[in-house]
Amino acid sequence: MSGLQEEYLQHQTKIEQLRLSIQYIRWYLVSLILLCLISAIIFFCYFTSYITNFIWSIGFTILTLTCLLFVPKLLTHYRDIHFIKKTDLVLQGICLASGILMGINIIVLHFSLPDTLISVSDVHILIALFITSAHIIGLTFLTQQPRYFYLLFIPSTVPLIIGQFTHSQITQLPFYFAYNLAFVATLLCAYATQRNYQKISQLLFKNKQLVQVAEQHTQWAEELCVQLQQEVNKSKDIEAQLQFNNHLLEQKVRERTYDLTKMNERLESHHHNLAFAHETAGIRPWDWDIEKQKLEITFFDQQKQTQNTPLHLKSILERIHPNDRKLFDERLKEHLEGKSDHFNITFRILRRNGSWRWIHDVGRVISRDPKTNKALRMVGMTRDIHQEKKDQEHLRLSAIVLEQAAEGIFILDEKLNYIEVNPYYEKLTGFSKSELLSQQLFNITINQKLQQQQFHDSITQQLLKTGEYMGQFDEKFTSGKSVYLWLHINAVKDEYNQIINYIGFARDLTDQKRQEQHLSYLKNYDRQSKT
Repeated sequence: MSGLQEEYLQHQTKIEQLRLSIQYIRWYLVSLILLCLISAIIFFCYFTSYITNFIWSIGFTILTLTCLLFVPKLLTHYRDIHFIKKTDLVLQGICLASGILMGINIIVLHFSLPDTLISVSDVHILIALFITSAHIIGLTFLTQQPRYFYLLFIPSTVPLIIGQFTHSQITQLPFYFAYNLAFVATLLCAYATQRNYQKISQLLFKNKQLVQVAEQHTQWAEELCVQLQQEVNKSKDIEAQLQFNNHLLEQKVRERTYDLTKMNERLESHHHNLAFAHETAGIRPWDWDIEKQKLEITFFDQQKQTQNTPLHLKSILERIHPNDRKLFDERLKEHLEGKSDHFNITFRILRRNGSWRWIHDVGRVISRDPKTNKALRMVGMTRDIHQEKKDQEHLRLSAIVLEQAAEGIFILDEKLNYIEVNPYYEKLTGFSKSELLSQQLFNITINQKLQQQQFHDSITQQLLKTGEYMGQFDEKFTSGKSVYLWLHINAVKDEYNQIINYIGFARDLTDQKRQEQHLSYLKNYDRQSKT
């Protein structure tokens, strides 16, 4: 996929996520309001003597969340492309405000119930129920965008994290340990959920694009069939004109000799052009006389073969792939009954050597009984599209290999600028695909030191001179990632031996290098200890 397509996909995915976030944020706020009401009721029923601070806090929270509830309603009128960033900031503000309010309530709840009068476990159970419910609500409605959830999560957990250091009594340590486990599990769930949302959104958008492309291809195929049908009709018109001229020729042989010669030349030219077009496109025309039960097939050498329709049709049906047979019968029946404008089917057929071939068949009834509307004659053409199917499958597999390769793969133009990278290379460098495209090979690395610049220049010169480089070295990218890199780049040349592209492969050997250094250290240590 090109850089522009990738940017467009990411942009559309972000718009869709924002649209869903605006819808979910209202349910998120309503859920928090209900949580606060339930917490207030529980507090009122069981801890009436300590109600003042918490009720004021929870009341302020409910009032604030209720006010925020009207903000998403206003955002539904500003979902245009120019308001994406503003909408995103507003949603972040809502999430941050709700997170701060949850944190304040936890602080008030933690200090409103004295440990001397109420069991420590009761206090922590109330806190755990409150914060766990808030986080579950966040996981349900905010994981479309991970930062929305983090803006709720961080402010709401800070009081408990700080409390581990300010209230470090032994009796409370198990509760804080349980909090930490719950926080880690919540973060993992948020990350996994966001990843799934991202993949699903992109897949849905890609599927939509593929459907549009398929519809466009179908339209092109129909237009081509119409054009070919027009050519067939033109050929038949020429034949009819030739017969008419032959009758005139009997009366005016001497006068029309020159005209007849020219006409024959023109007919021959059309005939060869049509034959060449059929041969080039792999098309075999056929003419089915339904009334006389005869089928005439024209081969690439323009020789025609007449078949007995019932026997030939039975032979064809027996060789059609079982998965395509039902659709073939339905399409043919619909067209013969006049329920469709033309007969159009792609199917697999068994060859004599036992292999399956993809065939595209298209036809149309050109003659019907005026009284019964029964089909009398049908013409069409058959085309072998097996190679096209194989080519499409090869392209699909190549794209899958590039996307799922377990090492970084990138393609450079003749000037060493990035024109394609795979996801592993994005992960290795710390840059997204859109950030890498059009960048020069080493523009994404830190070149402040003269030695590093000279090393990069030597690699560039070797590529331009020999067309190949392979080596291992430490590299630091401007994204902040530092890796011990294995790099192999080869030049791709055209038929004139001119370099048109470079293909590169990269691996992160950082862990391997650390292991080797550790083993070396252990060996040296063993030697020193023995001595």
